[in-house]
Amino acid sequence: MPEERKTKLTKTYDPKTKIGTLLFKKLGRTIAWQKNDFSKEIQETAFGLGMNTTLGNAAAGLTDSKEMYEAVMARLKQLKSGTWRSSSERGFDYDLAAEAIVYQIGGSTSVEEIRDQLVAMDKDELAAVRNNPEFISGVAQIKAKRAAEAASNTQFTSLADLF
Repeated sequence: MPEERKTKLTKTYDPKTKIGTLLFKKLGRTIAWQKNDFSKEIQETAFGLGMNTTLGNAAAGLTDSKEMYEAVMARLKQLKSGTWRSSSERGFDYDLAAEAIVYQIGGSTSVEEIRDQLVAMDKDELAAVRNNPEFISGVAQIKAKRAAEAASNTQFTSLADLF
């Protein structure tokens, strides 16, 4: 599962071989490691830190505590079901989609409930959701809201402050 970084570093881990690699593209150098190279204590600690990281990443960009909690619970449920890859890696971001739908329809339905309904849909039903103007608007509004929140957390007030 390569994870591209702007720092020109590609990280992979193959669960079958239990080998991880870090490729430093500009240097053309690779660091490889194997799970069994480490003590059980290191393996357990790395697992705990990795789980906290992946669960915390599920709430990245969110500021509302309830939304953060729901995003983390959805990721935890996904992992417990045996699915590692996020929905956005498969081409459809179920979490963002569910949040956009809840944003648009309001009511008492949770993001997690909507996400579960989306996951159960076939490709034609998902296509209908994707092409729905209210859905498209909801996604745009969520992304704009996140961008505004991220911008409000910076110390700079304008582009001129950066240069």
